[in-house]
Amino acid sequence: MEYSSFPVLVIDDDLKADTAAGRAARAVVAELKEHGLSVIEAATYADGEMVLDSNPGIGCLMLEWGCNGSENDGEDRALDIMELARSRGRSLPIFVVTNRVFLAQLPYDALRGVTGYMWKLEDTPHFIAGRVSYAVHAYVDELLPPFFGRLVEFAEHHEYSGTPPATRAGRPFSRPPSGRASTISSARTCCARTFPSR
Repeated sequence: MEYSSFPVLVIDDDLKADTAAGRAARAVVAELKEHGLSVIEAATYADGEMVLDSNPGIGCLMLEWGCNGSENDGEDRALDIMELARSRGRSLPIFVVTNRVFLAQLPYDALRGVTGYMWKLEDTPHFIAGRVSYAVHAYVDELLPPFFGRLVEFAEHHEYSGTPPATRAGRPFSRPPSGRASTISSARTCCARTFPSR
């Protein structure tokens, strides 16, 4: 499965900041890319909402709670973004990036349906990216119906050639014993019809 086709949307106003939080956010983005995931960055809730609204293929949402670059009604905007993400798919992974102080103040609506919480200044970028990568893989793997999902998996891991047996004069089939037997049998049947014995 091509997991990079389902990008991680990171909404964090620290992404461009020259601060400890900014360096941590950029390290997480770099680590996500190391895990083979594509990342879309948004510095405000408004920007993130536009991306989420216009891209149905989002594989995960990482939302910083208390994004400074947002309007005064930041908490309501964050809840709206989370609700929009949930409307895309109930199992879409949503991670709230916050600190332990803000976590105690989160409203119940923000806690409902959240996959997990991350502390970008306390957790390592490798740990955060590993959790997000696992969540994206699980989400994408369950998008396809079971039979079709297994069929896609088979097609990705096993080369299949749709060449009919009669092509290239049957040469590939004359090498193994079973192929030789069927080739010889076919030749005898063909010759018997063309030149009937008396």
